[in-house]
Amino acid sequence: MGDARKYDWVVSLRCVETIDFMTARWSHLPYDFLGLVSNRIINEIDGISRVVYDISGKPPALLNGNKIALFCCNSFQLSM
Repeated sequence: MGDARKYDWVVSLRCVETIDFMTARWSHLPYDFLGLVSNRIINEIDGISRVVYDISGKPPALLNGNKIALFCCNSFQLSM
């Protein structure tokens, strides 16, 4: 991304732990892992300028819109 100011899309990551999809709690992921994922997304995908980690639980936040995001997290491989 470089040092220039950039106004593009924001990616929101949301990883939750659930057994019934009626309730869910956010997953505590290591900061090093989140930093690595954030850097790779920003540097490797055009049009992304920021990555945030959503710590909303359910309820009140819904899980319906996150099916694609969950699939992407499962298929995104990182070498640490």
